[in-house]
Amino acid sequence: MDTGHFNCRDYYVSEDVAYSTAMSRDKVASRTSGVKEQIDAAKLFPFLQLPLEIRQQIYSYLLPTTTVRGSTHSMANMLPFGDPISRRGRSSGTLADVVWKRGQTSLLCISRQVHDECAALLYGSSPFILFVKYDTINFRYSFLIPCGLAPSKQYEFLDLVPPRYLSLIRQVVVTVDHPDSYTGMIKYNVGGKGLTHGLRNQVQKLVDALRPHSEDRSGINSIQVILINGNKFMDSEKRSIVRAKNNEYREDEEVQTVLEPMAELIHITNVKLEGALTQEFAQRLQERMAR
Repeated sequence: MDTGHFNCRDYYVSEDVAYSTAMSRDKVASRTSGVKEQIDAAKLFPFLQLPLEIRQQIYSYLLPTTTVRGSTHSMANMLPFGDPISRRGRSSGTLADVVWKRGQTSLLCISRQVHDECAALLYGSSPFILFVKYDTINFRYSFLIPCGLAPSKQYEFLDLVPPRYLSLIRQVVVTVDHPDSYTGMIKYNVGGKGLTHGLRNQVQKLVDALRPHSEDRSGINSIQVILINGNKFMDSEKRSIVRAKNNEYREDEEVQTVLEPMAELIHITNVKLEGALTQEFAQRLQERMAR
């Protein structure tokens, strides 16, 4: 019976066991060196030394991006302008067709430089579909799934996007929904001019978030604003007739004042104003936003 020894060197190791142990050690060492060579070879590729345009093209294959449902083209640097508006001011199917294609946001965790470049591309090249209501500013996130459907979720926009990323957004489509007095009393317990005042405050909150607070930030460069007048629609449905023109214009003049804070967003190259707006107000506001 082996009662043990005082030192491990006292054990006898046969030649065959010593040979197999040495061979196993050599195999492990060769595999480790092979992996190390592969890692060293990967480190040799100067990805960050490539031109920024090429790096952005590589990022675009991996990052989430927006597209028009049923189209193979990306919506980078493109807004759904020029589409007809229904009587309530809603775009005829265009906003519903803007969907997100999922991608890898883990790229933002690689390094500070890669994070900044990917964040600028992710937030700057895709239009954000926003809905401003009396009590919320929602971001509509519709995403494609393999079967072709596009489920949609609503998120509180200012809670979802941190302030440092808000300054990177370049394209927005904003639908401002002014409810009718009946809906306002039932849903918000507010009616009349109180609805207009509350909705204007929400527009001001959105403008404060999107407006650049320093000269080194460019801010929004393309915006589409759609104003929905719920009072006009409700009256038309109840009476089955359209109001007289002078009354319609007077009602639009009261509702359209909710968009006046938009004048604080300046230097915008592409401005589109639609919906329940008088032509004079839309033209004046568009000139102020583009100055």
